[in-house]
Amino acid sequence: MKIGILCERFHPLVGGTETLAKGLAEFLTSVGEDVTVITSPNLIRKSTVYRYGFLDKDHFLRNQSGFDCIVVFADPFNPTFHKIDPSRFGCSLVVMNINEDNEKILSTNTNLKNVVVKKMKQFSKIVSFCKNSSVNRFLLNNNLDFTFINNFSRDIIESNFRDDITKERLGINKKIMIYHAAVEPSKNQIKLIEEFSNSEASRDYDLVLVGSARNHHSQKYYNSLKELVDKTDGVHLFKETNKEEIINSMLRISDVFIMPSLSEGLPISILEAMSANLFWISTPVGGIPGTLGELNGGYIFSHPSFTSKELDEALSHFNNKSREEWSNNFRSELVCQEYYNLIKELV
Repeated sequence: MKIGILCERFHPLVGGTETLAKGLAEFLTSVGEDVTVITSPNLIRKSTVYRYGFLDKDHFLRNQSGFDCIVVFADPFNPTFHKIDPSRFGCSLVVMNINEDNEKILSTNTNLKNVVVKKMKQFSKIVSFCKNSSVNRFLLNNNLDFTFINNFSRDIIESNFRDDITKERLGINKKIMIYHAAVEPSKNQIKLIEEFSNSEASRDYDLVLVGSARNHHSQKYYNSLKELVDKTDGVHLFKETNKEEIINSMLRISDVFIMPSLSEGLPISILEAMSANLFWISTPVGGIPGTLGELNGGYIFSHPSFTSKELDEALSHFNNKSREEWSNNFRSELVCQEYYNLIKELV
């Protein structure tokens, strides 16, 4: 079977959608399917060996053919999502991600919402990887049938890492609380620093932020963040975001993963932290409460505007259960098999 996996961006870029698409491409190739990733070109990719092919998404959109099945990873504003014609393929899946910000825009723009709904109805199946979240509300409110399949992440413990990245080399002699994400207002890094610096946790932990501004709109926020980091003891900011080995290495030497975001879908970064057996803390946004709320290996704040006292309360629940919960629910082999079963059912 010839399967196309379409996403705006792909490895070596690091992000939730990129990781999800890459994991599915690797799994489908491993079970003997003919896989092509349809995405934006990247020069770094030429020096990496992949077991599947690539096709420039702009070239594909000019001649949408050659596949038995197409899997599209999208949010409601992705250009390729709106340009693809699912009727050209025997099987078409759209894996839709709608966060709180997307939901607000769609709720105030009826014409745009109707365009998105009409496009989604053209696919054979809609897949959501969140529970009780913005995307599920949107799908249910617009009478769109969908299938829930858990998200997944790569196994940080079994992934490549750099042994020269150590606490000593980073100048850290405490435990590490880490957050890696694009630096932008919705990720809420400044709020995290303010509450961390006023918490009792700052006596036992250093806070490590890994990320950079994604575009010029976020640069002002990044500049404010860096200024705050420079004058706050026990807080570090590293810009490397596109190298998996660096992220893997940082997670392996960390103790706690914290996500202070104001909006999310179901972030793979939490799942990666779970695979590294980190205790995780998160704001109650996106699909996090619905999908992870019943697990014991982490802690979810009651509201996004958490305080330093609530941060200390979260840490009082510290345990080492997250990797076991990740293995039981979010391993790529388990989840990708569900995608594969759905594809075979639809073809």
